[in-house]
Amino acid sequence: MAWIVENLEKALELQADSKVARLIRIGTWGRKNGDSQHYWSFTLEQDDHLSKITIDHGDGIYSLMFTSESRGVLHTSNKVGGWASGDKLSERLAQVTFDVDEEIIGIDGTIGTRGSDEIISSLSFNTNKKIHGPFGQVGDHDQFSVPWEEGRFVGFHGVAGPYIDSIGVYVKAYEEIIKVGTWGKSKADTLQSGWSFQLERNHHLKKITIDHGDHIYSLMFTSEHRGLLHTSRLAGGWNGGEGVRIETLNTRL
Repeated sequence: MAWIVENLEKALELQADSKVARLIRIGTWGRKNGDSQHYWSFTLEQDDHLSKITIDHGDGIYSLMFTSESRGVLHTSNKVGGWASGDKLSERLAQVTFDVDEEIIGIDGTIGTRGSDEIISSLSFNTNKKIHGPFGQVGDHDQFSVPWEEGRFVGFHGVAGPYIDSIGVYVKAYEEIIKVGTWGKSKADTLQSGWSFQLERNHHLKKITIDHGDHIYSLMFTSEHRGLLHTSRLAGGWNGGEGVRIETLNTRL
């Protein structure tokens, strides 16, 4: 029995110390749908390092191609997108090369239109060392920014055809929580302006209460654990008041 207890304790210590990698899919931004032939995905294999991104760009992002390195061997993906520029790469070809200790920690871009379709009109890659880009045509388009914390970049996905129509990212979590975003105002004016809601272990998100009108005035979250309900503090709502719509969304998460 003493031997069993000792080894169980060691197993629990190893489990607590181990960092279980989970693949998290974020996005996409740009075109919202496409047929199966238009979807693309690139993921890094275990122990691979992204060494280069080849970008064919002009009035938008025509195509992307990715090169990874593992134990001194280079692997280059198929080109995604690029129908608009044909088989040959354009003169606006760019190659972003990453150092061995350089990691992507976010992407920025803009969304434009070509005809009736949305495309990624510009794209930047943010790393722990610098910002690569922007590539493409920034212009007066809808902007998006996808930063993340406490996770490791492991790939891209999206829809492509003549251009890169949409893009998202794959991130692996080495902690229980990955913080992605925010969208909207990036910094709080005071400590009172920042808010956060986080599910405790084994809690289930039961309800979201939304006070809304011409904006989202406030949010309130209700979780359930062992039959007991726990309601968070109200986030926002300073500009709300009488006559504002309040709707409750019951989740099945």
